[in-house]
Amino acid sequence: MKAHFSKLYLLAAASVMMSCTQMGMNIDKATSTGIAAKDQPCWVLGDPSCADQTEDYLYFRGQSAVPEASNTRPSESAFESARLSAKTQYVTMISETVSKKTSQALTNAGSQAEGTEVVAALKTLSENFAAQTVSGLRDADVYYVSEGKNSKNIPLWTTYVLMKVPREHIKQNFNNLVGGLEKRANEGNAKAKSTLKGVQEVQKQMAEDKFFDGF
Repeated sequence: MKAHFSKLYLLAAASVMMSCTQMGMNIDKATSTGIAAKDQPCWVLGDPSCADQTEDYLYFRGQSAVPEASNTRPSESAFESARLSAKTQYVTMISETVSKKTSQALTNAGSQAEGTEVVAALKTLSENFAAQTVSGLRDADVYYVSEGKNSKNIPLWTTYVLMKVPREHIKQNFNNLVGGLEKRANEGNAKAKSTLKGVQEVQKQMAEDKFFDGF
């Protein structure tokens, strides 16, 4: 009878674990220092794109601002905090890269890339483009780990979210930006004229994927 009961118990436990897996639920596991949602993915501490072989996406890793106390798992606010971290990295990197490469392209073309008005125009253009395209980011993976407890013996969780955005999303939106800039330049807009050559060169770099070197 005991053997029969043990077999039934094991079958039931296996069924529950299989159901959880099918539903996409994480089953916490013990680590050398605490509890984690699963084995630590390579992107948590390494290259965010380490698990991708396609090179069709850009990846950004976000971490929750502060460890969160919970007896079970982190709340949705912890995941949102990590997402905000990843999105902030995206906006910073994209805006800085667009501004830098546009300025360099203007210089290479013999145009003046300095001066208050041109610098301000480049800054606005780059920041607006990053802000408009950040909506393309989507969750690629999540990970959370507890390596300590608070004074009430409740686990403290650190949450990580890996987000990705298709390179094609960035290219298409940049093509739209160039089209709008060309239209304004043809209408006589001075700011559009001052940055157009540089932006067109960056558009070529995107088409050849050179823009994404270093991401």
